[in-house]
Amino acid sequence: ASSLEQPNENFAREILQLFSIGTEKLNLDGTTQNDGQGKPLPTYDQSVVDEFKRVYTGWYIPEIPCPPPNSGDTCGEWVAPMSFDPDYHDTDTKTLFAGFLPNPTVLPQDQTGSQDLNGAIDAIFQHPNVGPYVARELIHSLVTSNPSPAYVERVANAFNDNGSSVRGSLWAVVKAILLDPE
Repeated sequence: ASSLEQPNENFAREILQLFSIGTEKLNLDGTTQNDGQGKPLPTYDQSVVDEFKRVYTGWYIPEIPCPPPNSGDTCGEWVAPMSFDPDYHDTDTKTLFAGFLPNPTVLPQDQTGSQDLNGAIDAIFQHPNVGPYVARELIHSLVTSNPSPAYVERVANAFNDNGSSVRGSLWAVVKAILLDPE
């Protein structure tokens, strides 16, 4: 079976785990939210990954002829945007973050691949973990490996609202990181 016929969960898992919300629910200051036994609460489980996996059905990386010295072989076209085949897209309703957010995102049935993809990106972007997760990761990369929770919270607040009710302003986040007294 081709990759179009068997949806792969790797991207669904990686975009959540590595690039947007992480594996543990965070407070605004980047500390973990814990259950009654002190164990961190998860941001998602396999059922969430399965729903996101369905969003990405039909999307694929096309193959092109490889340049020398591998002429005659095919290589992934990693520079151009991904391609989409609507015949392989799951058009059923998808519920994102069910059981993990009070208001999960519902992507209605019969949407196009682009509509589902944009809906999934919006659902991730609005997740409450994005601000503290991105703040902590960028502080680690740009300033220090051990930021205080107060520093993370100040930067997460800048992510959540740049002062003009705009969420996700990279300018506001970088400014908050680099101009912070800490």
